[in-house]
Amino acid sequence: MKEEKYNLKIIFCIGATILLVITTFLPLCISNFILPPQGGGMVHCDPQMSENIRLPVPTTNVGVAWYCHEIGGEKIGSYGNGIAGNGRIAASTFDNPSGEDNLILYDYYGNRIWSSENLLNWKAAASTPMVDIYDRVVACDNKRIILVDASDHNNVHVEWNKPIDIGSFFNSTLPISPTIVDNKTIVLPILNGPILAFNAQTGDQIAELTLGQNETINPYWGIPEMNWTNYDTIRYNSICHSICPFKYNSANHLIEWNSSIPFELMPCKNEIFIDNNIVYLVQDNHVTASWLWNHTELANNTIETGQIYTGEGFFSSINSICAKGNRIFVTTQYKKPGTRPFNDTIGRLYAIDVNPDATNESDRLRENWSYTFFGVSQASPTLIDDTLYFDGYNNTPIRQNRDPHIYAVYTNGTEKWKISYDNITLFSFARDPRGGFWYEDSDQIRSLFGGNTGGNKLVRFYEENGTEIKGQAIDMKTILNDSGSYKDKPVLPCSDMTTCGTETNPIMLISANHPLLTEGKWVLAIDLSNNNQLIWKVPIYSWSDFNYAGGQYTILNESGHYRVLFGTYVGGVMAIGEYPNCWFQNITYQLRDSPEDTNTLNDTVQVNYTIQTSLPDNILIEATLISEDKIHRYETERCYNISSPLSVTDNVNITLPLQAPEGMYKLNVSVYNSSGRVDQSLSFINIFDDSDTNYKADDT
Repeated sequence: MKEEKYNLKIIFCIGATILLVITTFLPLCISNFILPPQGGGMVHCDPQMSENIRLPVPTTNVGVAWYCHEIGGEKIGSYGNGIAGNGRIAASTFDNPSGEDNLILYDYYGNRIWSSENLLNWKAAASTPMVDIYDRVVACDNKRIILVDASDHNNVHVEWNKPIDIGSFFNSTLPISPTIVDNKTIVLPILNGPILAFNAQTGDQIAELTLGQNETINPYWGIPEMNWTNYDTIRYNSICHSICPFKYNSANHLIEWNSSIPFELMPCKNEIFIDNNIVYLVQDNHVTASWLWNHTELANNTIETGQIYTGEGFFSSINSICAKGNRIFVTTQYKKPGTRPFNDTIGRLYAIDVNPDATNESDRLRENWSYTFFGVSQASPTLIDDTLYFDGYNNTPIRQNRDPHIYAVYTNGTEKWKISYDNITLFSFARDPRGGFWYEDSDQIRSLFGGNTGGNKLVRFYEENGTEIKGQAIDMKTILNDSGSYKDKPVLPCSDMTTCGTETNPIMLISANHPLLTEGKWVLAIDLSNNNQLIWKVPIYSWSDFNYAGGQYTILNESGHYRVLFGTYVGGVMAIGEYPNCWFQNITYQLRDSPEDTNTLNDTVQVNYTIQTSLPDNILIEATLISEDKIHRYETERCYNISSPLSVTDNVNITLPLQAPEGMYKLNVSVYNSSGRVDQSLSFINIFDDSDTNYKADDT
């Protein structure tokens, strides 16, 4: 007996210990912000910026399943990458100037789970949300960052709401998309500002880092007073030949900043710009440089002689942050005070170590190394194994002076290779799971002005040496094969290259558009493992020939059926999937007397039905009674989310009000699928006429 008690005591102690361990670590696990392992939960799909989602793409009977563009931000659209999801829900940001509904959460069926109402301003569109495996969403504008807990769709709430403190930085700040580091630290790059770090559990800001702060990096020749003709010439030279003075080394494509020879070119800074305490004002016929007094008023002591001026600045984030472990990587451009935000001739790739538990705040974000490159960059760095891949080019409208390059830099800061390329890109690279990466060769902005938009193709490169993989280029005009009215127009790729499917059978999602303001916008699915064959192309509704898929894609799943979701440029979120069909399996009706009145007349129609769907869908039943003179109409409706089984049996009632005219009525019953299309409509005539009930007049 003593031995049994002793064994029970041991078992109890072990059980209590296990329970204590579980309860100790469970809150920690739940508080971590864990992205979906298949990808798609943040900007460019994952912290490596791979553009990969390891989920299937619908391949047969594909069309627009639904399109939400009715409320708030949906009516305006989104100019950013816009959308992210975890396979169950998606979150999209918008740029509604009124601030209404700039973050909306959706489910597979297009139901709006939650909206931010007036919580976030229009700058939220510059930042793609993050969605974790628990249906929690991190999003921000330039003033606040929030975490929305949608783990219970019946009780969606803001778990925390914290201000973004950027101190004395400029009003032109924009939030770039957040990245999660080690599941617990949110890092947020700010355009024209610092990099910020937040605790994912509490939302508290824990660190701030301004890169290259107070570096004097681009001296220029300032001429205090000149006539308008001379100034116009200087502006032209500045645009065509970049900011001077500088010494360009054509061998290594870097700017050497020790040149002491002024080229008498002043940087183009619109009409007003500031350097330290000197303000330049463009007036009607000349440019005057004056001293700035008290930062608000101008004194009259005009500078009389030209000289070399310098401005202390910093390196501003320009793209999203890539992460590997606790080290993050970000491309930047030099910025100094003034209305022109960047020096377009110098950029840096920075590596920063994130140590959220460090005692000193200055140690929580610490620069490890930097790599200087020429010009601006459009692509967030893509990490493949131990190498970062990104672009750089001279930001000038003169195409032949752009000098685009593709860079490969090891994660220790050592250059792996760099190559020149004919045309720029406006999008990040996409990792091909079979090896190599894809480059989007197109300049969509130039299509607005009828300019040369580049190659209008997708090009695959080897990781090892940067050479193009021959026979793999995808020409957009060829693959679209448009036979419509604008078949002779160019076809441009205009979205992120989201690569889905499996490691061996990847499928790429990409938009293909005729130039802006020209009819013809599509989303394509391309089978990369089958000689880059087109699987499907779905046209995008465009009331202005300006609406298109301009960002990234995410995929939601319901019972093994998949839908591709994306934001559109001038309105709402669209879902592409297997085209839904629904129909009445059975339908009858019966008349009865409503208990709400005192008479015994039949004034209520009860419609009984069984509805069948071809796949999980959100459907609507609408029943309408129409008077014999067709003037009076009384209707009711009901919505269903049908998943498993793919049918529902139910009924709805329509009761005539007391003021309804006597006589016969026609009963219409319609079922709508989630795309808003009527799949089936049935009509019954002579309702409330006992001699001719239940007569089916029409079935369409």
